[in-house]
Amino acid sequence: MKILHTSDWHLGLMLGEHDRLHEQRLFLEWLVERACELSINALLVSGDVYDVVNPSLAAQTLFADFVVKFYAAMPTAQLVVIAGNHDSAARLELPKPFGEALGRIHLVGQLDVSSAIIPLRDRQGKACAWCLAVPYLRPSDLDCKVLDGETVDEAFIRAVTSLYSSLKQKAQQADSELPIISMGHLTVAGSARAGAERSMIGGVESIPVSAVADGMDYVALGHIHRSQKLGADHVRYCGSPYAVNFDEHSAQHQILLIELAQAGGGVIVTSLAVPRVVDFLRFPKEAGTLAQVQESVQQFDWKPYERLPRDLRPFVLFCFVSSEQATDLRKGVENLCSQLPIRYAGVTYSNALLASNGTIRIEHSDLRSLDAPTDVFLKHMERQQIQVPSPVLACFREAVAHVQMQGGAA
Repeated sequence: MKILHTSDWHLGLMLGEHDRLHEQRLFLEWLVERACELSINALLVSGDVYDVVNPSLAAQTLFADFVVKFYAAMPTAQLVVIAGNHDSAARLELPKPFGEALGRIHLVGQLDVSSAIIPLRDRQGKACAWCLAVPYLRPSDLDCKVLDGETVDEAFIRAVTSLYSSLKQKAQQADSELPIISMGHLTVAGSARAGAERSMIGGVESIPVSAVADGMDYVALGHIHRSQKLGADHVRYCGSPYAVNFDEHSAQHQILLIELAQAGGGVIVTSLAVPRVVDFLRFPKEAGTLAQVQESVQQFDWKPYERLPRDLRPFVLFCFVSSEQATDLRKGVENLCSQLPIRYAGVTYSNALLASNGTIRIEHSDLRSLDAPTDVFLKHMERQQIQVPSPVLACFREAVAHVQMQGGAA
């Protein structure tokens, strides 16, 4: 079998005041083309289809258009989509009756053990692999009763391990000759974040790789935006297919082609690079004064960008080290933006301070940071000389993440 693995599309994503729908549409068109060229049997999407649980109508339309185009272009291929922590389970499953009627579109928003084992079929309709379609899990989805001597986190890990083990056993009982693919949207212990992933709500941050990988022929993971394998070649985060923010723009963005034989026969994993259609530019590369920022902009060759449509213009971040007034910086940035073929993404501001020993100390303030509300909260409590207990801080971060995933500015 030939299977494509992708995740973390974050449809409807905003960067600054700009949406990313055009470049996301280009990616989805490319994905359908590659699926056709490769004659795949299945496409697996491991969560975070949308960026927020209340996505715009345009983002929902983009996903619906993709599903229709994939179905029309691939007469025998299956599509399996699980919800991530950014997705609304109910919203993702809204078109589920249509998918069931068509017979090869599987939209899994919430855990249903009775239908979580999906047979992946070849072009003749013969089952050739099992897919364990497990969406993002919350403690309420599982039996997480805390046993004597256990922490809440340990109880959750035990429940997740038990779920995957149970599903694997059921698949093997149905046909032990078929390879098994497990899907999941979670943080596996030892994984390296890319920087833009939001904290999980209602679950622990790290699950042992053995919980989702033991006895599996391939593990298709989502949530972490950096492509990587976890210990073994068959346990993979494919990563996001494009940069979600400036922290990710230098990473390799890809989808994965998985080639399977029989159970226990191993897999061949091939990385397919996703074409980059939008550039991310930082001026200057190292933070500087307003004059230095202006100079770096003036020396840059803008000709390749001048004829680009607005939706494909580069995102630009200005990086300052300055003691100048905020009003002066704002006017300087406005003047720069008005003259350039760019999309303004924000600024970082670094305050250079002279330490008592004569050295220069830099304090950074990133106005794009998702942790900005938490930083403000902690600084306020510090000024009040109040130590924030860890459980209170965890609750605050959970509240901020919940607002952000609802689509609020937090």
